[in-house]
Amino acid sequence: MYMRDVGSSRQGNLRRPKIYNTWLRMRHRCLGVSKDARYYRDRGITICDEWRDNYDAFRAWALTSGVRKDLTLDRIDNDGDYSPDNCRWVTQAEQNRNKRYVVTPRARTFTPAQLAFVRARRLAGESLGALAAEYGLSRGHVCKLVGRVTNKGRRSMHAPRGEPGNG
Repeated sequence: MYMRDVGSSRQGNLRRPKIYNTWLRMRHRCLGVSKDARYYRDRGITICDEWRDNYDAFRAWALTSGVRKDLTLDRIDNDGDYSPDNCRWVTQAEQNRNKRYVVTPRARTFTPAQLAFVRARRLAGESLGALAAEYGLSRGHVCKLVGRVTNKGRRSMHAPRGEPGNG
């Protein structure tokens, strides 16, 4: 194992390099049996033949592609496979902007624009029941999705007691 690879973490009594842990997690998401399988393996996302069983090939790519301690592995095309031409190293902040938003057990997915649209409709006074029926969600899920809003369309979760929107 390569102990001087960018960063490391403890695994039992061994220190594993960050690149190795990244490779293991990538394999676990796409090849293993895990709760994350529906987001990767079940969507048909795989690992290229070059990297699937060859850590040294993945490590060589990582070292030449600009890996640093503060960066994480990202797929450029979110529906594409893990491969040298579809992967890059990005900050956690950029990774957070690229993620899919899953808000229900049925994996109902909303983009940030869709979330903003639903929130705007609720703020305009549309009922939780109407939004829930339209999107196939429970009223509780819609409430979590948009935050608490009064019947008059004002946000109530941050208003001090006694001010409009918080009764």
